Amino acid sequence: MKLFLSLVGITLYFSAYFIYPTTVNGRFSILNTNNSEFSVLLQINTNSGTDDLGGATIVFNFDTTAIHFPNNPVKDVDYTFHNFCTDNYSTATVTRPMVNQIWVNIDLPFSSNNNGSIVAQNPAWTNVVTIHFAVVDPTGMASLIWLSASPFWGVYDADNITQWETGIFEGNFGLEVQVKDGWNLVSVPGINPDGQGINNWWPGKTPGQNVYKLVGGYNVPVTITAPGEGYWMNHNGANLYNAGDEWPAAGIERVPNVPINVSSGWNTIGGFDKIIQTSQITTTPQGLIIGQIYTYIEPYQVANSLKPGRGYIVKLSGPGQINFNGTILKADGNELEYYKDNWGKLIFTDNAGKTYSLYLVNDDTDLNLYELPPCPPDGLFDIRFGSGRVAESIENGIQSIIMNGVIYPVKIKVENLNIKLKDESGKIIEADLNSGEEITITNESVKKLLVNSGKQMIPYNYVLIQNYPNPFNPVTKIKFAIPNEAYVNLRIYNVLGELVSTLIDKNLNAGEYEFEFNARNLASGIYIYRIKAGTFVDTKKMILMK
Repeated sequence: MKLFLSLVGITLYFSAYFIYPTTVNGRFSILNTNNSEFSVLLQINTNSGTDDLGGATIVFNFDTTAIHFPNNPVKDVDYTFHNFCTDNYSTATVTRPMVNQIWVNIDLPFSSNNNGSIVAQNPAWTNVVTIHFAVVDPTGMASLIWLSASPFWGVYDADNITQWETGIFEGNFGLEVQVKDGWNLVSVPGINPDGQGINNWWPGKTPGQNVYKLVGGYNVPVTITAPGEGYWMNHNGANLYNAGDEWPAAGIERVPNVPINVSSGWNTIGGFDKIIQTSQITTTPQGLIIGQIYTYIEPYQVANSLKPGRGYIVKLSGPGQINFNGTILKADGNELEYYKDNWGKLIFTDNAGKTYSLYLVNDDTDLNLYELPPCPPDGLFDIRFGSGRVAESIENGIQSIIMNGVIYPVKIKVENLNIKLKDESGKIIEADLNSGEEITITNESVKKLLVNSGKQMIPYNYVLIQNYPNPFNPVTKIKFAIPNEAYVNLRIYNVLGELVSTLIDKNLNAGEYEFEFNARNLASGIYIYRIKAGTFVDTKKMILMK
């Protein structure tokens, strides 16, 4: 739903006394938008530091084709007042005298020495009232339009002396984007009247540090932003960005939620001015999205919705467009059954309280759905299998786990399976863990772990084992062990050095392996099998007797 606010000043009551005027400003902030409810907060402030508001009747129109407000609104159901319900005030109300018009009424009788609620100086805002509209058309234009004052409404001071002047009565997103110190995954939800440069959007970004967008797996530096794109941005200290404060007082210009152009591979994207569920996202051509859409909240998390100001990462099977459904949604909805309760689970928790889980699953799971985005910038919390996935098969032997940006000590708890765990060297960590058990890693040099879901010992050295049986006719088995992940080539040659067969030619994780060789089409004689794994090379003989 789009909120289009025409900004019209309010003519204010003033007396004949000559004093320095006080300027009153107002704004709307969107609190909630979904298919059934649209809630906004009306706020005001002054330029005078503090002042005593005597009363106000503030009037605005709304678009009845998009939202609805009842004829007889009920206090604390359809609206809730803030700060203007003290004993000095008459009952504050919200009324709807016309079909498309709302009056916000605050009344403090004109008499000297009455003290109203204090209105804070800009950029702080005093909450006046929250108003809850019912959504009529989720795709419509929820226009809220300030009206000029008349003899029947305005804003006035408690003692009827201070002269009030019209300030800026603005509309904005009510958008707050919290950024943390260091790297953040962000987006821009519209057009910034001050410009689309990275410093216009994030004046607190770390000086001299590039802002990047991810295209096809590569980080590309940018200086100008665009709605619909996501960015890695390094910020100098934590900060809350809020339309109307750090961002322009006139508000951010909304843009149509047009399709986003994307390339094959990994892309960083952003939403627009409203929250969209990821289940409502489609692509042109259809079916381009591989796996899930991720955001980064220390570490990567599966995103169920796209929120204004946040960035997201998605992988696509080819170039095309991402399309957003026109409806607005606030709630994330039901979480997809992305991880099943009966899967093996390794829960990592570091000393800063950051936690992440990896999963060991059966081979019937499509592991391509569990590929994580490229590693985040250096120093950020990230834990993944060596394959780059968050889930791996328990039947694929030993799996490597890589930990980056963790604060030691790190605790690892196991659920739903028994494992053997060791560090890459095999000299610091070696433990058998049953379901429910936990281990703590204190050595900060441990960045890579090896895990096996059986109780198989991870080898310390490269080994090529003599085939068995030997001699054989016509089938034999060849075993070998590798202590580290390596590209392995295992081939069979005759005594003339001619290649007979290639048993394996691919990258393997650390562990023990066994391959079968069938020589039914070969003549009796001596054959040689040779392994090459990284820099390790070994050769053995075997005898075929028919």
